[in-house]
Amino acid sequence: MKGLADKIFYDPRMIALMPSAGIIIDYTLTFIFAGGSGNIMMYEFSPIMRLSAASGLIFPVMLVIAGFYYFAALTGLKVLLKSAIYPFGVAIATIVMLTHIMGAFSWIIKNQAYAYTVFGMSIMMIIIAFTAFLYSALLKKGAICQKYIQ
Repeated sequence: MKGLADKIFYDPRMIALMPSAGIIIDYTLTFIFAGGSGNIMMYEFSPIMRLSAASGLIFPVMLVIAGFYYFAALTGLKVLLKSAIYPFGVAIATIVMLTHIMGAFSWIIKNQAYAYTVFGMSIMMIIIAFTAFLYSALLKKGAICQKYIQ
């Protein structure tokens, strides 16, 4: 019988909520910690966040991005669900969430090493995606080779 953790892990709907929650937390904390739209427009790294702050549309933009993240993650995780690389998808969704949350805290943790850590998390996502791709390619190559050997 599966435990609660397994049920959550293998439910793409639950895992897809993580990147969406990350963006909502990121935008909310950024707006709170930055002290207003002026600081966001001056110091924020994200051009989408700067543009939404300049136009006064932070909340609607946040909802659109959170919706996009949810449906993109849900689609990808559903495709991967029965595959050997599903855990890579879960790892990427988790890192997206953590990167956004850590990015929001960079407004109060003004340290270069911390900024590099947040950037490193983004690089880690790319490495995990590339590793999953290679792993998948090697699995398919192995399956093709086995077909011709027998």
